[in-house]
Amino acid sequence: MGIQLYKSTNHGSTWSFAKTVSTAQTNDREMIAIDNNKASKFKDHIYVVWDVPGQGMRFTRSTDHGASFSAIQSLSTDVALGTDLAIGPQGEIYVVWPDVQSKQIKVRKSVDGGATFSAVKTIATTSAAFKYFIPAQCARGAAVYVSVAVDKSSGPGKGKVYVTWPDQSGGTTPAQNACTAAQAASSKVFVSSSKDGQAWSAAKQVQATAKADQFNPWLDVDPTTGTVHLAYYDTKDDATRKKTRLYYTASTDQAATWSPAKRVASQAGDETTAGADGNQIGDYSGLAAFGNVAIPLWTSRKGGPTDVEQVFTAKVVGPKAPPPLCAKAEQLTVARFGQYQETTLSLPPDQRAALDALAARIAASFAKGCKPIRTVKLEGHSDFDAAKTRKFELDLSRKRAEQVKAHLVSAVGKNAAKVKFTIKALGSTAMPNKNPATTEQHEENRRVAIAMAP
Repeated sequence: MGIQLYKSTNHGSTWSFAKTVSTAQTNDREMIAIDNNKASKFKDHIYVVWDVPGQGMRFTRSTDHGASFSAIQSLSTDVALGTDLAIGPQGEIYVVWPDVQSKQIKVRKSVDGGATFSAVKTIATTSAAFKYFIPAQCARGAAVYVSVAVDKSSGPGKGKVYVTWPDQSGGTTPAQNACTAAQAASSKVFVSSSKDGQAWSAAKQVQATAKADQFNPWLDVDPTTGTVHLAYYDTKDDATRKKTRLYYTASTDQAATWSPAKRVASQAGDETTAGADGNQIGDYSGLAAFGNVAIPLWTSRKGGPTDVEQVFTAKVVGPKAPPPLCAKAEQLTVARFGQYQETTLSLPPDQRAALDALAARIAASFAKGCKPIRTVKLEGHSDFDAAKTRKFELDLSRKRAEQVKAHLVSAVGKNAAKVKFTIKALGSTAMPNKNPATTEQHEENRRVAIAMAP
């Protein structure tokens, strides 16, 4: 089917035709997103993605409020079925989809408003290729579809990307229309996250439920709190695994842990009885979150055999965020700068990660109820080198301390201006390894010592 864009100027009361995005008749699962981030230089750009079954992902954009759209880009040529996209706080675009041939959840990222995209990254490998059969969806099947959202809050998780999908678990899927409550195969909901869309965490099951099925998840990140909200269908209230209710859970710690599942739907729906639509529940749900309130959207046939499928919504108040993690006085040393190198980019990944973690603690100290970090002392050091002068050693150690300061200031953000940074260059006068005999000992001498205090 073709893709057409309609526009409303009165908050959705009425709609008018705006533009035909694609005239092809093989388009599927089109999704739209608008960049509304004030800090983004691509603000108000419109992005549309969709899959062409068996031919891959497609993308187009409008930079003039929908008056025109760019030439359609092909983001993949794989067997994509289903997609979603999200926009980060600086206008980053993440397009996510399942490739049912390789059984991989994939992503591409753009940092230039959709003009170009980075190479494909794999988020996870799934057990099911596409559809698998469970008692509640034994005619239609549960599908491996994706939902993606980005943290646009000012909290410690700002810019983090989250992706959720359902997958088959625990056994071989039965044939269509041959499901039983006793079957080992079930459906579970998983989440993976990434700081920047490049490296992704291992897929983690959101809620452990024995002898029940969870499917059709959707998530969003509250831009005011950074809380990750997620809703999904669950059959845990029915021993036959046929009746479903929408459930809700949330994470206030960047998907490390999840709140106890909360029942949202007041009545169970059953799409397996006589008169039910052949598509059963379908493939999708929806959710939007703001101000610690989640608004899920779902379908159900909860009124009995003569009832038809209807669309429902509800207001769900999210969990209270944990108290802020207030920083305290501490010391840290980052070491193993490259020989004669001053930039923090020459540090090994574990040392840069430790520096980023320290910056996060400094930033968190400015949360309400905390005593903020006010002073950070930096001491730069160098390794002894008989071929170099004392002045060279002092200059190099000072530059290392200055680079560490610049790294911290950038990572802490606006509150870095409230912190007093002092720098001291010591050269090779205080080496932990006075007579280094190995490469590792030389590297340990090339360091910056950091001391911070409220």
